[in-house]
Amino acid sequence: MYSPAPPPQRRIVRSAPRWHLSGCGESPRAARRQVVATLTTWDLENLVDDAALVISELVTNAATHGLGPIWHRLATVTLDDATTAVHMVVGDSGPGWRGREPGRASSQDTSGRGLDIVDALAALWGAAHTAAGHQVWAELPTPTTGLREPGRACPGGRITVEREPVQGIGTGCAA
Repeated sequence: MYSPAPPPQRRIVRSAPRWHLSGCGESPRAARRQVVATLTTWDLENLVDDAALVISELVTNAATHGLGPIWHRLATVTLDDATTAVHMVVGDSGPGWRGREPGRASSQDTSGRGLDIVDALAALWGAAHTAAGHQVWAELPTPTTGLREPGRACPGGRITVEREPVQGIGTGCAA
């Protein structure tokens, strides 16, 4: 379900580093590999397919419509006392879409259905304009067997909107 609001404040249980991407055609593949490896390490293999598809769509949109550099981040966050979710965010330096919601593809369009896929897979997703550009986020609830590990929580960690520009790239694409 799409939300025009910034991502809700969530306590971070565990997080991966922020990855930097160049915005070339290799970026979605690099992002998928990073998400698959991270979720496998976190014993969340059952979310790998959905998360890889969501991150691929978001990075593709950033590479196609945004301005570099592109970055993405992955974290496990609390939804409530018994439920966690994988929170993914992709950002770029572009202005993002205008208005409260992204445009939708018509039945005649040959592309433009990536956010429909994100909407179908994510429990909640949205976008935010920032001082540094635009970011789109999505959350996939973890299965009940993958509940948070109390000792792994990041003290005081919260998912927040990025406020600083990102430096560098990370996929090795030629400029």
